[in-house]
Amino acid sequence: MFLRLCSQIGLSLVTLATGSVGDEVVARWVTAWGEGAPLERSSVQFVLTRLETNFAAAAGPEGDKTAPRIAALDLLGLRAATASAGDQGVEPDARQRESFALQRRLTEKATALLDGDLGACTWAITEVIAPAAAHPLARREAALTWTLRAGNPDLVPALLLVARQARDPLRSSALGAMAGWAARNGPDESIDVFLVDLLGKGSSHARPQPFGLLQERITTCPIPLGSRATERLIERVRAMLQTPDWREAARAIQLAQGITHDVRVPLLLDALSAWVHRRELGRGSRRIEGDLAAELTKVSGRNLGSNPGNWIAWWVAVRQGRATLPTSDGVTAAAADSSSALENDSPRSRAEFFGLRPQTDRVTFIIDHSGSMSTRFGTRDVSRYEEAVAQFGRYLQALGPGARFNVILFDSTPLLSSRDLIEATAANIERASIATLGRPPSGGTNLQPAVELALCIGADGHVDTDALVADTVIVLCDGETTEGHAWVAPLLERVQPSAQVRFHCIQIGLDGGRVLRELAERSGGEFLRVEG
Repeated sequence: MFLRLCSQIGLSLVTLATGSVGDEVVARWVTAWGEGAPLERSSVQFVLTRLETNFAAAAGPEGDKTAPRIAALDLLGLRAATASAGDQGVEPDARQRESFALQRRLTEKATALLDGDLGACTWAITEVIAPAAAHPLARREAALTWTLRAGNPDLVPALLLVARQARDPLRSSALGAMAGWAARNGPDESIDVFLVDLLGKGSSHARPQPFGLLQERITTCPIPLGSRATERLIERVRAMLQTPDWREAARAIQLAQGITHDVRVPLLLDALSAWVHRRELGRGSRRIEGDLAAELTKVSGRNLGSNPGNWIAWWVAVRQGRATLPTSDGVTAAAADSSSALENDSPRSRAEFFGLRPQTDRVTFIIDHSGSMSTRFGTRDVSRYEEAVAQFGRYLQALGPGARFNVILFDSTPLLSSRDLIEATAANIERASIATLGRPPSGGTNLQPAVELALCIGADGHVDTDALVADTVIVLCDGETTEGHAWVAPLLERVQPSAQVRFHCIQIGLDGGRVLRELAERSGGEFLRVEG
């Protein structure tokens, strides 16, 4: 194989033996590997030796440093010679393990040579990362990944330059690097301001989503945003909380975690009053009311429900010194104040589905329709499927006619009851129950297509936010799903910044549950396992 590849790239054994080759030969090997040629010990050893020689020669005053640096970056940017069997849950064979080991050798040597080249970092930033058209994307990606390790502050202006160019193919990676900069290297005011200013710009399909970038900055670094960024964040959060768009309000509640309590609490109180008023006018969102109340509960250490008056009275007591905010361990100091006697109007919904009480009025049910759902539910004389249908009917009746819903049954393929959410009237609930019971359980347990259907994900992979009206998805399953759990994290990381849907999941029985637990935890919902 080595001899054949040598012939393909115009080399001879005599040439290799004499060492009379330049960096263009290394570049040809790198190109061949990038196009899928297999990695073999002899060829890898040759490239490593030659690359080391070229770096040593370039160290002199007349040496050409550019060519070996490019070769090293291209080695870092090589795609894996074989697909990662581990990612597919398959144990790699001996040949694959050998290829992985050789890939690591190339990467480690290229990294070491670049690390030892004192001027390489500045060169990579100014000559490779910043100019949009000077180098191929794979090389620029490799340069960005390598320079990020060092945390060189000179990288910040280059990141900002790339991030301001909407058509630069490196922009997405640069934005991701900026979101993680504070956690890796400490806060940078210019990056913080840029991330805040991104809010509200671009479509909801923008990748990466501006909200997700700023959320990562806030949640991964304990050091607050700088003063200028904080001032701008306060104004953005205030506007987002007051907008009638529930998704914007949901994002704002999360971003408010980056604001100090003395400013944050009044913003949440104003928003809660506004959303309660909208509900009274028929334009509210129980989900947002619940989220606001839950956030105030976390801040205060008290559970005062979703009644704005209760929270306002508590905040007045705090400002007057008659009550205190929780200490760092979450324990609220005792105080003789009237707020201790306030009505405990729980923010949790009184509507219940298998013990879960998600607060919402726009819900999609995803119910397991596989053959195992015909199993008797516990000691009762009904099947798991019949019990699920009965419980979603009671849950919807408790929500009241102002709520809207639809149902997805999933087995080998998903079946959607209605393209649009329908009002939870007694007649509609009865029709949905009869239609659902009229389809006896059968088939497999393919959950992922049902989740994608519930999220209104199109062929392009985007969430259709106009079609996605539900803010809550309740999933019920009684066993292991066909696809396992590996798809959950990448799917939610991709769609949640725009979708903002919360998953609440119920597992019947002891089998399975990991996929449901991940769906719930990664979306901020609850997971519950029930016997049956």
